[in-house]
Amino acid sequence: PELINPQYIVMDEHKLYIVEGTSISIYELDQFKLIKKFGKKGEGPGEFMPNPQSGRPMFIDIQTDKIIVTSLGKISFFTKAGKFLKDLKHSYGSIDAIQPLGNGFIGLSIGPEKNELFRSIVLYDPQLKAIKSIKKIRHHFQPGKGFEVLRESTDFFSHQNMLYIGWDKGFKISLFNNKGNLVKSIRQDHPRQRVNNRDR
Repeated sequence: PELINPQYIVMDEHKLYIVEGTSISIYELDQFKLIKKFGKKGEGPGEFMPNPQSGRPMFIDIQTDKIIVTSLGKISFFTKAGKFLKDLKHSYGSIDAIQPLGNGFIGLSIGPEKNELFRSIVLYDPQLKAIKSIKKIRHHFQPGKGFEVLRESTDFFSHQNMLYIGWDKGFKISLFNNKGNLVKSIRQDHPRQRVNNRDR
């Protein structure tokens, strides 16, 4: 009953975390009882500004012992109980999602290049200084051209100090270490299936 429009949901072993606008609700996983709700729109410590370019909900990561929140111009750190710890600001135009990797972070960045928009997976140091771009693809939205509806996956995920990216064509996942070096690729070869009017 406390929620109107939940936008992003993640959970760990004990708690459920729900993003709604610029607030985050923490629920007990057993009884779904609200433990704490925090966050508001603003530019002060522990406050969040949505990214108007992406139109996506705020991204939160709960893999470590902290809640890491990605909002416009900064990432914010909270305890798992929702207590504010610190903000880490950056000057990059658009970072949509930050996850911990090694001693630093891995993030999804969106920016222009030669009159086109690109999505990049970028490795950052602990102070959010960009170290290197690991993967880059043309964005599915281009100004003046609209959206590409049928597009490849743009998923990525860091887990146990490794990075998994599913940005390649077909059934392929690329595995990188915490230095951004390719370790191996996982591929499933499936024959393409013909689709006709009966499949509509």
